[in-house]
Amino acid sequence: MSKILTVFGATGSQGGSVIKSIREHPVLSRTYKIRGVTRLLQSAESRRLAAEGVDMVQADLNEVESVYRAILGSHAVFAMTNFWEYRSAEVEFAQGKAIADGCKKAEVEYLIWSTLSHATTVSGGKLRSVHHFDSKADVESYIRSIHIPASFVNPGCFMSNLKTMLTKTDNGSYKFALPMPSTTEIPLIDAANDTGKWVASILSRPSEALGRHFLEATGWYTIDDICTTFTKVTGKEILFQQVSESAFEASSGKELCEAWILLRDYAYFGLDAKVRLQVSLQFLGQQPTSLEQYLVDSSPW
Repeated sequence: MSKILTVFGATGSQGGSVIKSIREHPVLSRTYKIRGVTRLLQSAESRRLAAEGVDMVQADLNEVESVYRAILGSHAVFAMTNFWEYRSAEVEFAQGKAIADGCKKAEVEYLIWSTLSHATTVSGGKLRSVHHFDSKADVESYIRSIHIPASFVNPGCFMSNLKTMLTKTDNGSYKFALPMPSTTEIPLIDAANDTGKWVASILSRPSEALGRHFLEATGWYTIDDICTTFTKVTGKEILFQQVSESAFEASSGKELCEAWILLRDYAYFGLDAKVRLQVSLQFLGQQPTSLEQYLVDSSPW
């Protein structure tokens, strides 16, 4: 009899990637029956997943009993939350806590939480406004405090964010601006393709992964690298402009400005990030999607 793997955010990029990777895995596809959790059972993506055999269930992350019902009977759970829906660290922490408490109550044997680094801690208290990082990290701390068997995946910058960061000009080229030099290295991840690869590796080796915090990125790309690769794949030029922190904050807000400063000054994950990413890639055992391949697959631009 198959075990149940419950996937929160099933219709999004991370949850969808988990579902895809588990269904394509030669062993895990026979081990797990997938239950997908969504707010909207009648959405096109939810209906597509249901038609493909995923057991889609509805849950409201703001309702504790709704979350528990979605979890009940699960052997393993992949969970994530969307800060930007409410733009509230308090709401996101409460949602993550509801998932953790539901897993504890339902005696789930393994929880995989999509987390982020604690920006306030990583920066030594200098960056206190990156709430969408700190709230996820606070949930990770809570999960550890109640002793649920768990692992944690920490994605780098989504390659898909390029679609919103780049502005097309009248002559067909693109431009974007950030408060950092073009030599700044960015850890990039194709979340829609690669999140599930880490989750599959964890579920394949749960004892080895237990309690560990894995960084998710295919590697480090400077802004210059990104521009060069983009032009190579698309034939379109990119003009990058380094702007002041004050100018970027005025256009994008303090939270996003501090998030980019976290990347610029603290390597996004913390100053030991390169060593930790290498360890995570060794555990993964395969090369994630390159930026070049992502751009090819995402064309036309």
